[in-house]
Amino acid sequence: MNPTELQIGDVLRRPLFQSARLAAGSRGLGRPVGWVHVIEIVQIAPFISRHDLILTTGLWLKQSQQDRLDYLRQLILQEAAGLILEIGTSIQEVPADLLELAEAHQFPVIVFDQPVRFSDITQDIHSLILNRRRIHQDLADSFSRRLQQLTLQHSDISSMLRLLHGETRRQTLYYSLLEPDRQHPPLSGGAGREQPRHSGDAERQLSKLSGGAEQQLSKLSGGAEIGQPPILGELDRKQPRLSDPSELGQPTHLAEPDRQELAKLPFRDLERDGRFGDGKSDCMLPLASGRILLLKPVLCYGQLLAAVGLVAEDDSDAAALSPYLESAASAAAALTLRTQFSREHESRRNDGLIPALLEGRVRSEDQARSMAGLPSRPAADANGAVLAAALELESMWPEDGSGGERLEGAARDLPVLLHTLIRKYGLRGSLHPRSEGSMLLLLHADSATAAARERLLSGAHSVLEDVQRFSGEQLEGLRLRAAAGKLRQKLLEAPEAFREAAQALEIARRVPELGPTVFYSQLGAYQLLQAIPDAALLDAFVQDHLGAILRLEKESRQQLLETLDMYLKCFGSKHETARRLFIHRQTLYNRMERLTELIGEPFLEPHKRIGLEMALMAYKLRSGVSIGRSDYR
Repeated sequence: MNPTELQIGDVLRRPLFQSARLAAGSRGLGRPVGWVHVIEIVQIAPFISRHDLILTTGLWLKQSQQDRLDYLRQLILQEAAGLILEIGTSIQEVPADLLELAEAHQFPVIVFDQPVRFSDITQDIHSLILNRRRIHQDLADSFSRRLQQLTLQHSDISSMLRLLHGETRRQTLYYSLLEPDRQHPPLSGGAGREQPRHSGDAERQLSKLSGGAEQQLSKLSGGAEIGQPPILGELDRKQPRLSDPSELGQPTHLAEPDRQELAKLPFRDLERDGRFGDGKSDCMLPLASGRILLLKPVLCYGQLLAAVGLVAEDDSDAAALSPYLESAASAAAALTLRTQFSREHESRRNDGLIPALLEGRVRSEDQARSMAGLPSRPAADANGAVLAAALELESMWPEDGSGGERLEGAARDLPVLLHTLIRKYGLRGSLHPRSEGSMLLLLHADSATAAARERLLSGAHSVLEDVQRFSGEQLEGLRLRAAAGKLRQKLLEAPEAFREAAQALEIARRVPELGPTVFYSQLGAYQLLQAIPDAALLDAFVQDHLGAILRLEKESRQQLLETLDMYLKCFGSKHETARRLFIHRQTLYNRMERLTELIGEPFLEPHKRIGLEMALMAYKLRSGVSIGRSDYR
């Protein structure tokens, strides 16, 4: 239950309702009241919302029995909070059949036996609702400030969870893709991880911060005004607050099935299955007891890395807890980012594996494995899985200095993001920045089994995809390219793998249609074309096969080269070629006739097709421009 939520029972205790009586629905006193409306029309359903409390003189009760029962059914179906009727203006009594229907559905019907001022009632209840919301927001804002103060003094997620628990008195949880999961209070028999203990200074700091909530309550509760009822005493009775630091360790009352479910929650599966939507949405999971686990994502560089959770009683309680959880998730993101920056700095200082391999200073695989943090093995059994990648950032801003600052900032952020993603996907790796915006990445696994190689390759794809997503969303004006060499078995083979990555990166620069991320093993004939040392030989090959088309394209843009390229990509399907070029079929026929005049027939004979395809690839590689549309792949 939301402790700041106004209910029918609270309304009946207001002074203006001393002369009112509850005619039906005594079991519905817990219904929440969201707003009050005065409505006299019969077709009421389109004009009310869930939790609306309806005030009426009962003019509609003069309708037929069926019509007045239909009126009440509309309120029940719309999940209105209740009905307030006034006797003496339009009606003299409330029909018994109406009260019977209300009682059957636990729907409160409140009756005033003499006329009352509806304006006084609406003003009083609306003030009550707005004050409770204001107080709730003030408390949430106060918690956010105290949480910010805590994060400036500590880097411990557990401290944040303890403060959150002290404020909400709910079970708090932290699920992470990078760190061990944490809970407060600890889930007995749960995750099996020891909860960090706090020093005396930390305990005193938490006590001081938590005590601020009591001061906030004291300030807010002082002096009730007209239309501003003193409700804080009710709130305190419904929701106990932290007053004694010794209560921090008291466990929240959770049933054993709930504890087991929370301890074994497959957070990584939830993230992989898209339960957080685009990674920025809340996730609500029902528990065995009927309670709800509310999870807020913790985002760094646009990546879902963790989630902070609270166990709520119901949907209404979850809505009340959401602002507190939002602040906690933001604090957790700041702590996570601070930790990742520190780790990246430490890694850069200590990790010399990549330069040592490239400079030939590593004499054996065993030495390389030691530098990589892998266990020593006999030479005959030292194989693993190794993948080398190269990344580069390029500014697309004009040469006026406007992009230099962004490039410098991105060059600082990118290593942190890469180290974070390596941990997120459970990989091992080293990173070596070279020049500004250029870096080398080496991922490695201890096993050479097919499963280990597939896991490493899949993880590398995920890391590079996430980096590209971050670049597209956050690095406006910058272009990120990434390329990876072939999968190897030994760390000593990394120099050759980095050479392949460099070749693939060069191909990606010159052939944009390959996309921003390329793998050397998927480049096909581009591997051979890039390795040919004689550029004049490639140029002559292009002229032999495409010279006539290129000369005509210079004189008059007829898009023949684009048409030929698409026709071969569509395996000779004219229908598909026309569709992907967005041209009429007859236009394609005219172009194909002109191509036949220039290069002869048939296009699809094996030797002819291979020659044309190789010439087109060589042209793209040598010219560095796309042929026609850049989005057809």
